[in-house]
Amino acid sequence: MKKINVGICISVEGKIKDETLKACKILKDEFNARYICETGTCPHLTLSIGQCYKKDYEKLCTTLKNTLEHTKKFKLKSSGLGIFLSDSPVLYIRYLRSKKLLSLKKSIDESLKDIWLPDKQYNSEEVWLPKSTIAFRDMPINKITSIANKLKNKSFVKEVYANNVSIILFDENNEKYDFKIKL
Repeated sequence: MKKINVGICISVEGKIKDETLKACKILKDEFNARYICETGTCPHLTLSIGQCYKKDYEKLCTTLKNTLEHTKKFKLKSSGLGIFLSDSPVLYIRYLRSKKLLSLKKSIDESLKDIWLPDKQYNSEEVWLPKSTIAFRDMPINKITSIANKLKNKSFVKEVYANNVSIILFDENNEKYDFKIKL
């Protein structure tokens, strides 16, 4: 049976989205870091990531919609930029782990446990980091200082509302929004 890759996320809106898109433009135009910027799903905060069988995808969407039926929008607070250093660094906007955000993630994970296969590497409560990735795969490690200098005057410390949960379908080269639930 065919499996599909599924990301469950919050689409980031408002001023932080504007700042993120400006940063993406700088990364793309000046540093040729374009992978995330060109997916069309930037910025978002991933709540959970995994796979489901293609035949179960509609059930996953229905279950997610039912789980979120009484969930109200709430504030998210970002705390600035962060970086994971490796041969292929990851640049991201970090969000605080509020009780509401953790509760939302937990209720989603619990409701889908029989429908999908979560990626344990990223989904466990100990490891999960609420973030919006803005550069990945093609960010040049030798340009980190230059990138930091270019982005240091951008404000990534903001409050925004989590007012939707979306499903992103993805493969090795593409991401696309497929389903959105308004909170």
